Amino acid sequence: MRQILLSSILFCVFACTPKDKYGAIGNYQVILENSKAEIYVLMVPGKEKFIDSKKYTSYKNNKLNTTRGASSGKLLHGKYQESYFDGSVKNTGHFNHGLKTGNWSFYSQDGNLLSSLKYKKGDTISPVLFYNNSGIVTDTILSAKALKKQAKKDDKKKEKKSPRKKFKFKGLKKDSSTVAPKDSI
Repeated sequence: MRQILLSSILFCVFACTPKDKYGAIGNYQVILENSKAEIYVLMVPGKEKFIDSKKYTSYKNNKLNTTRGASSGKLLHGKYQESYFDGSVKNTGHFNHGLKTGNWSFYSQDGNLLSSLKYKKGDTISPVLFYNNSGIVTDTILSAKALKKQAKKDDKKKEKKSPRKKFKFKGLKKDSSTVAPKDSI
């Protein structure tokens, strides 16, 4: 009798335990190789549609995973902050369903801003800006997507500037009509 009562109590406890649902947010602190990260994750159903060309970041087994066109855990969603072990911020940004979005900033261990860039749906949409210790931009690098876009613009400019040859047909007058060739004998 006691076994039946005990097993029914255990069954109720496990059956009534809330399961992770789509949209459930979880906060985690993850220890990485040379830093630690505070992340927020989003539970997603197995039927999530992933874009093959995009890199998704997820959390599983106390690790961050980046995969192309798939997820290998719970997708990161929301604010992301990675810190050095001494507590100083290493980088900050946001994720939207596993894709980087918004402004991302990267810092040195002494707190100086090293670089920054902007993402939209996992793609960089701004040049990467590099800063010196005074916070002044010293260099910029365009993303691969921006480089392709710039190359297309440059090609169009060259096309407009290059002289086009105009051909004139001599021997025809405006009023002349087309004459059919004579039959040969």
